[in-house]
Amino acid sequence: MQISLYSEPRQHYRPVPVVKPQTSHITLRSSQAAAIDGAREKVKQGVNKVAIVAPCGFGKSVLACAFIEAAKSRGSRIWFVVDRQILVNDMSDKLASYGIDHGVLMSGHWRWDTSKPVQVVSIQTAEKRGWATDIDVMIVDEAHANLRKSFLEFCRNSPKTKIIGLTATPFTKGMGAAYHAVINPTSTNKQIGEGYLVPLRIFQCVQADMTGAKVVAGEYSDSAVVERGRLIIGDIVSTWVEKTSDVFGGPVKTIVFTADIAHGIEVAAAFAAQGYDFRQISCKTSKEERDEIISEFRRPDSTIHGLISCGVLTRGFDVTDVQVGIMARPLRKSFSEFIQQVGRIQRSHPGKEFGLLLDHAGNVGRFLPEMEELFENGVSRLDDPADAKPPRKEPTKKELLDIFCPKCGAMWAKGQRECLCGYVRQPKKSAVEVVPGKMVEVTLNGKTLAKTRYNLYQQLCTITRERSHNPGWAAHKYHEIVGNWPKWRFDETPSVEVSRETRNKVRQMQIAFSKRALS
Repeated sequence: MQISLYSEPRQHYRPVPVVKPQTSHITLRSSQAAAIDGAREKVKQGVNKVAIVAPCGFGKSVLACAFIEAAKSRGSRIWFVVDRQILVNDMSDKLASYGIDHGVLMSGHWRWDTSKPVQVVSIQTAEKRGWATDIDVMIVDEAHANLRKSFLEFCRNSPKTKIIGLTATPFTKGMGAAYHAVINPTSTNKQIGEGYLVPLRIFQCVQADMTGAKVVAGEYSDSAVVERGRLIIGDIVSTWVEKTSDVFGGPVKTIVFTADIAHGIEVAAAFAAQGYDFRQISCKTSKEERDEIISEFRRPDSTIHGLISCGVLTRGFDVTDVQVGIMARPLRKSFSEFIQQVGRIQRSHPGKEFGLLLDHAGNVGRFLPEMEELFENGVSRLDDPADAKPPRKEPTKKELLDIFCPKCGAMWAKGQRECLCGYVRQPKKSAVEVVPGKMVEVTLNGKTLAKTRYNLYQQLCTITRERSHNPGWAAHKYHEIVGNWPKWRFDETPSVEVSRETRNKVRQMQIAFSKRALS
């Protein structure tokens, strides 16, 4: 189990089959349709509060539109609840693009019309005006961020209302109180394999020393992060210039996550001093200015090199050609915030091979095991989050050497011995280099390919089709190599290019089987 650092060229993947609901003109991918089917099945079983957990880039807004259109056709009253003005407008525009008539419950909005059966609702407005008691279906966007006291009371007092929570990071304490079942239709690694997300390339950079920093409510305080973060502002700029030049040949679109507004202003000034245009977007940025900045940033030839945010851009921001993310705020426990930041650079875009993460916060070292588990397997239950656990200890120097190259700071792929920068790490004494029955490291054109389990199963399915084997052949070979059975359906798994290493592995297994049969 590992994080996908590189993937094979996107053209090797067949398009994932799409399905078209009978009552809708909204086209869904198979995994999106599976999410709807899963939620409906739970409702049939009497579970009316369901969380759908899927990675950033899954298309949760399209999924919500399909839910809304189906519920509206049955005469239901529907609320779609969000917690930010920009998300209210985005969802309203999405519904309008599908021709779904609706009103907007947000002060001063031009679509205010309470007579409509479909409403896009600001959670702040719902709290001020009171939660409606005649709602049949409620869909809650960014469900992990909307566990307010009034909402939880509504959940308890409205047993007949069907509530669907949408989130990529269900790690907020209390999710299990609001939602009684979880649907996990796909995982990050599977989305990467299908081409809907891009893998990560990660560098550990000069970071702030948070030893002894003040902690408030389990997290490093803003003042402590800003104070320590000021010492590395120059390194943030110089590292960005160096890495974008080495990796991309020059500046590319970037998002920077800072401690607070003051910290962001200083980072922007440091970039400006080197001739680069970085704009800060915060809660104090007016709607007009924010819309103008983001509109310019969306342009393929934008003059803005990057955006800076201390939280506004962690949710609902989807400029797909952003290629670099900079973490400049250390997170002590907030795994949810960490994953949301990572998700901003993983959206797929033509020509985009990976997202480059420059970690000046030490967050990857802190959250690596949780990130590997989430990327590979997703989430199967609520109220067992990383946020509810004690903060992970800071990795030791020895542990960091096992994660990052000491020469360039690049993250090692599993089993990788030589870094792209040329550094070769010495094998551990008495270490077993190749474990029988396990996949070994693969390289292509000098680049490390971190193979996911799903990619292995894709390759085995491809061989199965080539040889006209029974579909069970792929499952049994996967079980022999990995040690457990695949969780994916053969008929929903696309064919991919099969690596030489995988073919050799299958051949070795067949030879070993033949020898056992003859002995």
